[in-house]
Amino acid sequence: MPKTRTKKSASQVPVPQTRGDMENLLAQIAGIKRDEAAVKLNMDQEMAGIKARHAATLSTFTERLAPLVTAAETWATSNPAEFGKNKSIKFVHGTVGFRTGTPALALVSRKWNWTMALDAVQRLLPAYIRSKPEIDKDAIIAQRDDQAILWALPNVGLKVVQDESFFVETELTTTDKREVAK
Repeated sequence: MPKTRTKKSASQVPVPQTRGDMENLLAQIAGIKRDEAAVKLNMDQEMAGIKARHAATLSTFTERLAPLVTAAETWATSNPAEFGKNKSIKFVHGTVGFRTGTPALALVSRKWNWTMALDAVQRLLPAYIRSKPEIDKDAIIAQRDDQAILWALPNVGLKVVQDESFFVETELTTTDKREVAK
């Protein structure tokens, strides 16, 4: 006969039986949330202080690196023969090279704009014009109480659904002085 095991959570909390029990449970939840918020605030303040302490030092690295990287790029563009057919060169202390970016369309000149380009593509390259019919879901949802929509939705295989989920929202105002665990 196979054994069946049921998992038990680390701390079982009894389900409230009365409205007063529920009020006490929410008070516990609110207290934990206040403590959590206080610790997060403390953590954020410490992190902001650490960032502020190191910001000046980090900016000096950026300032020192910029001219060095510019000099390396100037050398690389001035010496294409060093690369041969490759896009990069491996050195003892690192690699320099050129990365090819993702292809993208751009306008030929300032005389063109995207509307003009669209018109020209429609005339000369019509196979490259998108025509994708889509259901206007937002419009149907907005008119979901309209009788014509209510009648038609089942006939087109659709329905408007709205999920319901439980939440606990606590007031994070301090009603009493609480000791924050550190």
